[in-house]
Amino acid sequence: MTTTRWGVPDSEDDPSSPAEPRVSSLVSLHFIRSTLRRRWLACAVSALLGLLAAVTFLVVIPPSHHARAVLALAHDPEADPSRAMVTDVSLLRTRAVVSRTIAQLGLTTSAEDFLKSVTGESLGSELLSITLTAPTDAEAVRRLDALTSTYLEFRAEQLSTQANMLVEGIEERIRSLEG
Repeated sequence: MTTTRWGVPDSEDDPSSPAEPRVSSLVSLHFIRSTLRRRWLACAVSALLGLLAAVTFLVVIPPSHHARAVLALAHDPEADPSRAMVTDVSLLRTRAVVSRTIAQLGLTTSAEDFLKSVTGESLGSELLSITLTAPTDAEAVRRLDALTSTYLEFRAEQLSTQANMLVEGIEERIRSLEG
């Protein structure tokens, strides 16, 4: 007598079986189709619940809109490039740059809230990546454009001030040496 598991006879017990056991398909297309016909209500309810969960997720947590710019910045050749880039990243997050940008855009948000939407990171010794999030893509681009132009103006002012102070110091030293 032959024992069967899953409808397949054991080849060990059947002396007339070939050398390799014949394995029949356990799951067929007919089996899947008939199972779906019997359980159509459960499938439809699962699909409906999945759709409802996806719509709820998109309503509760709307997608964020990002804009990104990469600035190529020049530094003093005698200065340490990594320290200069750290300074540039910190200049991006100063209250002066953020306040000027908010004023230029005419926004009513606070500087802290605006700073939460801005991230700046160095991509090397000369590249600064700025990413900004906003309610829409167009607004993100508009805010990023204003932020980058304000940042570059502020950076130029700071570099000019440093250069002027250095020149004044050198001129004062020349006068003292001449006198």
